[in-house]
Amino acid sequence: MKKITLLCIALFTLLLTVDTYAQKVVIVGMNHISSGTPNDGFTFVATEPIPAGEVIYFTENEYDDAANAF
Repeated sequence: MKKITLLCIALFTLLLTVDTYAQKVVIVGMNHISSGTPNDGFTFVATEPIPAGEVIYFTENEYDDAANAF
């Protein structure tokens, strides 16, 4: 019984953490042409409602795990 309770608590905590820190926007498509024409672009989908006035930034810089920055 203790193992099942501990497992349930661990799974619940994991699901709560994943839901809390989930991304609000996911990039689902990109279009690049090497010459840099104005047709370059990307497609994104909101994974949860975005409140009016909230600002979302996009960057082409890579994310650095060690520095926790772009």
